[in-house]
Amino acid sequence: MNERSSTPQKVMSIKEFGKAYGLSRSTIYNLMDTGQLRSFKVGTRRLIPVEAAEQWFATTIQSSEAS
Repeated sequence: MNERSSTPQKVMSIKEFGKAYGLSRSTIYNLMDTGQLRSFKVGTRRLIPVEAAEQWFATTIQSSEAS
């Protein structure tokens, strides 16, 4: 069995985040550049903590409901 599949995912790549939330790479980088989405680098890879993705989503939903 693949060890990775049995371990809860704690980070996601830009590609995974985009697929999960239906966003383009440029939109994701804009969110990171403006501080709306936390991320960090490991070598050349940019990773997004799942917790940060969920927090961004919750904030986005609250903002749209307030409108």
